[in-house]
Amino acid sequence: MLVDSESMHVEVFRLNENNHWELEEYNDADSSIQIKAINENTLMAEIYEGVRV
Repeated sequence: MLVDSESMHVEVFRLNENNHWELEEYNDADSSIQIKAINENTLMAEIYEGVRV
């Protein structure tokens, strides 16, 4: 997961069932991101809470 510090943009790389990396990009404050490593979902707005972008 890469979180941009200058604009509202998150990139998530995941291994698919064929062991190839796939990129998911998020730019909307209302988007929900699944963080599989900790079995949680979070909103982009929560990631950028308190940050002016």
